[in-house]
Amino acid sequence: MHSPYPDNIGFKLQPQPFSMDSIQQLKETLTSDLLINIYGLAGAGKGTLNRNLASTLAIPSLDSGLIHRALTYAYEDQQLECNTGNISEVFNQLEISLDLTGLTIKYDGRILSMETLRNPRISSRVAFYAQKDFEQFAFFDKVYEIISTCPYPVVLDGRGSNPNHVKKLSGDGYKIFRLLLEVSHSQNYIRYQQDYKLKHKLSTLDAEHDARVRQEFESGYIRRDEADLVWMEQMQIGIISNDSARLDTTELTPQQVLETTLYYLNECLIGNLSL
Repeated sequence: MHSPYPDNIGFKLQPQPFSMDSIQQLKETLTSDLLINIYGLAGAGKGTLNRNLASTLAIPSLDSGLIHRALTYAYEDQQLECNTGNISEVFNQLEISLDLTGLTIKYDGRILSMETLRNPRISSRVAFYAQKDFEQFAFFDKVYEIISTCPYPVVLDGRGSNPNHVKKLSGDGYKIFRLLLEVSHSQNYIRYQQDYKLKHKLSTLDAEHDARVRQEFESGYIRRDEADLVWMEQMQIGIISNDSARLDTTELTPQQVLETTLYYLNECLIGNLSL
């Protein structure tokens, strides 16, 4: 099974090399009104590409998952029930800024560390809050606020990507480079098998283990992709259109994905392609 997105929509990019010697010249064309938005399927390499782009171009990457975690921390700390009446108030208790070092999140006068935000208790509860529709709307408003006050170009991960807010930024004069990453589920399954074998120190998978891996994979990847599409329809926002740029990462290395992205970003910024 391949991407659940329609095959005949969007502009499919072909892998391209990009010389790392040209990075400095590319960096000189970057301006603070540029938003690089990487989104798409689970396991397609969004997180890896975001980190590689931010590191290569020396610009901040907005890890929107940390915002969900910070909100979860605030609710759990106050033992509040998450509802439409208090979501804005709790979000406003978080002081969030973005610079070249990444996100800094303060709550109750102290900086929330990575260790705090990623502890098992928060990890086990974050989905409970993130799945609420009103939390999503408030979350996207917060992401928009962070981007619009950041004095640097920003790499935005897929979880922070709401097409309505992207359009709003575009209307505010931002240049948007948006790229949809795709990967076949068959390739994702192979990767999942390899990770499972490494985790459990297995050289091969017997029938029992193979069935367990298949069940975990289908619930963790395929259902999540389908749920994302249903959620997009319910929100009445489009994730992909005829002018969407798409890149299939199934057979590409992270370096090839990075170089291809840099190539097309550069082509857009020098005017050979439109953003």
